[in-house]
Amino acid sequence: MHNEKYFITMHLLGCIWIMRMALQFNYSLRVWSHKKVLQLLTDICSQILPRKEAEGIGSLVTMNCLSDGEQFEAGGFTIQCFDIHSTKERQFGFTALLPDCQRICCLGDEPFSPQCKQYAEDADWLMSEAFCLYGDRERFLPYEKHHSTVLDAARLAEELGVKNLILYHTEDRTLDTRCQRYMAEAKTVFSGRVLVPDDLERITL
Repeated sequence: MHNEKYFITMHLLGCIWIMRMALQFNYSLRVWSHKKVLQLLTDICSQILPRKEAEGIGSLVTMNCLSDGEQFEAGGFTIQCFDIHSTKERQFGFTALLPDCQRICCLGDEPFSPQCKQYAEDADWLMSEAFCLYGDRERFLPYEKHHSTVLDAARLAEELGVKNLILYHTEDRTLDTRCQRYMAEAKTVFSGRVLVPDDLERITL
């Protein structure tokens, strides 16, 4: 288990607890993001963690600052980050070239910006937020939350010519039927494979 490598994408607050576990149990952890996020993580951990653990930031847990379009190596992948042109806070998406030369693109958790087309077009796998079904938009108000619907994400995937679509960052009030209903709506406009994973589910790429 200790020899395995993991590559994880997450919200800022989720990263704090991963960092805490690494510092407590002396695991090596590398964190990549832009300057503001790395500074926030460092400041928060310095305030809430015991001093002995917080002192491991920079040695046991290394913070790696990225700029728009920069490439780096992680977990055996070649990864390129890109600014998603968020309407709220600066946020990066990424593309990852897998060992078998498949390319996966993660668009972050806001609607797609045309300025990111070069990163997402013709991807083998596209990770797109889809907060709710288009038919449920008046119930969940995705556009007010700066999110997309399943139909929006599926149309985008078809336009970009991607092969597989992973829908995530969804509402959690329809868990019993979410997978089937999301896949059904996506397939009305997208000709590729659609996956709607549950929390902690593993997807074989």
